[in-house]
Amino acid sequence: MIDSFSILENLIFPILSRNNGNLSNYSTKGLKEKITNLMEEIGFDDLLKKGMGFFDRSPATLSGGQRQRLSLIRGILHDPEVLIADEPIASVDEKAASNIIHVLKMLIRQGKTVILVAHNKDHHLFNECDGEFIEVVNSNQIKFKPCRTNKRSVDEVS
Repeated sequence: MIDSFSILENLIFPILSRNNGNLSNYSTKGLKEKITNLMEEIGFDDLLKKGMGFFDRSPATLSGGQRQRLSLIRGILHDPEVLIADEPIASVDEKAASNIIHVLKMLIRQGKTVILVAHNKDHHLFNECDGEFIEVVNSNQIKFKPCRTNKRSVDEVS
């Protein structure tokens, strides 16, 4: 997050970067609606209740967990085929972590590739193959197996 930008500017920055500063392919109303929907899914209901003035604030006014969630929204907003999530549940409470995992699973179900980075080898996140989640490989072991040999369904991982 760039503290000298507003929250809204931070959220749309990747879109502006990809389109040479041009938002003509996007409606402001559509972008705000998509942002609002993502915020609800990730568990930002409390901040949304503060009204649209929230988007004019600096991200420096947010907690670490709130900044983490906004960074994830920023990554999802421009509808990437591949999302790299670096410690997506670090600095967030259990409810927010659950919401974030739900959103990441939703992206995977939509056919997106989600790459998760965890610096703590004890964190048990998930890998995905052929639309289903497979066993986690920790940072000390990298196992190469065909995806079909060790699948778990999305519901089993929840």
